[in-house]
Amino acid sequence: MGFSIFHNDLDPQEIGHQAARSVVELSGGKPVKTQKALLTMDPFVGVEFLSFVSAALTAESIQRGRSLLMDKLGQKAASNKVNLPDHGRLVQGFASAPFDGEGIPSLATRLSSQGILEQLLMTPAALVRMVLGQPATLKEALIATCPPRRRPTPIWRPPPNRYKS
Repeated sequence: MGFSIFHNDLDPQEIGHQAARSVVELSGGKPVKTQKALLTMDPFVGVEFLSFVSAALTAESIQRGRSLLMDKLGQKAASNKVNLPDHGRLVQGFASAPFDGEGIPSLATRLSSQGILEQLLMTPAALVRMVLGQPATLKEALIATCPPRRRPTPIWRPPPNRYKS
């Protein structure tokens, strides 16, 4: 079963079969000791994992000291195989839109390339704080305290050799 936010793409029978398979697969699961290991994720688990990673990629979380990626901008933050584009115009992508919450045109942005953290998910308010340190005027203070949130657009792992920025 694939993932879709579009009603016409959903197959109720397949959804039921997948739910039953998931229950059977979880039966008898046991915790494992902490270790370094290769990992294959179910697509739904992968989406949850990317949600956690995308929260760490916001400039706001880094400015507030809540990101595991503190001080990693421009540095190696993951395996050489990790390339994360934030593609705001992906056709039928979850949260794809021609403009973001601030009215700025959506683009394809490379957040990480070969494990190097290149960009952050940024709001205009986060940019003001980054450049000025703290809001300097009442208008900037309002922008900084009441911004539309920059949510990740489709962060996806493209097929090898298919993504060119």
